[in-house]
Amino acid sequence: MSLKGMDSVESLSVRRSDFDRLNEIPINAFYKYENKINIIYITDLSCDEYVCLIGERVRSFYYDNNHLSTDGALKLEKVIHNILSKEVL
Repeated sequence: MSLKGMDSVESLSVRRSDFDRLNEIPINAFYKYENKINIIYITDLSCDEYVCLIGERVRSFYYDNNHLSTDGALKLEKVIHNILSKEVL
């Protein structure tokens, strides 16, 4: 259900197939260095099989097309904490 004059979060979000297609270029660029860097996939935190949500009904995960909002960054907090704690050990 969407509010009058407002689209649903799902309808404003990115289709997973479009996201994967757009993400191919940077992923392929990083694969060249996979023996020198750690590649962490975070796509599944905001994407399911069909859509990559831009937010929830009352909050957005992005400030604009490319930058995470505070709410978006908070979704990554546990992942980043786990990565950094492993790096310290």
